[in-house]
Amino acid sequence: MPENEGPSPLLDQFKRGDVPREVREQAALGALALRPADQLTLLSWLSDDKDADVAKVAEQTLTRLAPAATRAALARPGVGEAVREFFAARGFEADASTGEASEMPLLPEHAETAEEPAEREKGPTELSLLPVVDKMKYAIKGTREQRGTLIRDSNKMVAMAVLGSPKLTIAEVEAFARMGNVAEDVLRAIGTTRPISRATP
Repeated sequence: MPENEGPSPLLDQFKRGDVPREVREQAALGALALRPADQLTLLSWLSDDKDADVAKVAEQTLTRLAPAATRAALARPGVGEAVREFFAARGFEADASTGEASEMPLLPEHAETAEEPAEREKGPTELSLLPVVDKMKYAIKGTREQRGTLIRDSNKMVAMAVLGSPKLTIAEVEAFARMGNVAEDVLRAIGTTRPISRATP
C-alpha cells in the first residue's frame, strides 16, 4: 500500500476545470491509473462532464468497474461523501471488509498492464519530449527516477500527477520539498495537502 493515502492534488485541477479534453478523456477511460479513491472521484465527476463524449466514456467505464475492488476503494481515505452517495445510487456501498480486494485494480484490464517495462526505459530527455497526456501516465505509473524528473515539469498538471501516483512514497515527497527547481504551486500543494504535509520537514 502506498505511504501517501490522501486525495491527490491533481483532483483540484479537474475540479477547477483546468484540464484539457484529451486528459479528461484519458481519465474517463481509467487510463491514467490513478489511486483507486482518486479514480472513483474523477469518474463520478466526469460522468457529468461538459463534453458529452467524455461523459459517455466515463459512463462506459463505470460499467466495467470490478465490484469488490470498487467497494473496497470507496471505504478508503480520501473518498468524499458525495462520491460515496454517487456510487451507492449505482449499487456500490463502501465495504472495508473486502480484504485483498482493496489491492486489486478497479478495471479488470489493468490487472494485465500494471507493469509496463517500456516505461522504465525513458530518461529525462525522452520524457521532456512527450505529449502532456503521456507525461502524466509516466508521472503516475513510472519509476521513482521518472517521478523525480516530472515533478519539475513546466506543466503543472504533470507535476500534480506525480503527487497522485499510487507509487509515491513519503521519502520522495520530502525530497521534492527540498528541491530548488520545483514550481511554487507544486510546493504549495505539498505544504497544504493535509496527508502530504505530514511528510514534509
